[in-house]
Amino acid sequence: MPTSYLMLYLLGLVQGHCTMNMSKAECTAAITRSISNGKRSPLASFDSRKYIQHNLFIGDGLSSILAFMDSLPPERTRAEVVRSFEDGEFSVVHANYELGVWGPMLGFEVHRWEDDRIVEHWDNLCATPSAVNSSGRSMIDGETEQAELERTEQNRFLVRRFAFEVLLRGRLDDPASFFRDDELIQHSPTYGDGVSVFRAELSR
Repeated sequence: MPTSYLMLYLLGLVQGHCTMNMSKAECTAAITRSISNGKRSPLASFDSRKYIQHNLFIGDGLSSILAFMDSLPPERTRAEVVRSFEDGEFSVVHANYELGVWGPMLGFEVHRWEDDRIVEHWDNLCATPSAVNSSGRSMIDGETEQAELERTEQNRFLVRRFAFEVLLRGRLDDPASFFRDDELIQHSPTYGDGVSVFRAELSR
């Protein structure tokens, strides 16, 4: 039976939205899993008055999310959260899906929060590659636990600089400022490990 907005509202009143007993990252993970487990109570964490959707196939507002979820055939729908984290007003999950007619997919879900409610969403999805890369890695294997939390600010600065200088400007003039020797574990499906391999791809 389709999920109505009234049903979701009543669930939120009775059970409370997930931030009452979960972190933002745990909430986003619960919302992602609800795609396949049928639980709709985590969706009470969305602010239906101002929710902005950046997925091109789903409109703004909570009703569009409910319509999308209800359209997925249960026998061809799954959502496995591989890793999750949060930083300030943002929470992120990396997930492994099967989404009906779209088939197996991998991707990231990003939520922005205001006053313990989700007000904005971005995602980046791709079809699941049929094979591992030349280093034997998939797009979802690797570490799943956070470490070195005491280096958060230092790592945040490093990643921002890498995104601006390397990913946006396409420049990697000083690899030693980002990497140790040729060490780079690569999860792209199209090429393998190594800074030298990454530089070759960047120069194409």
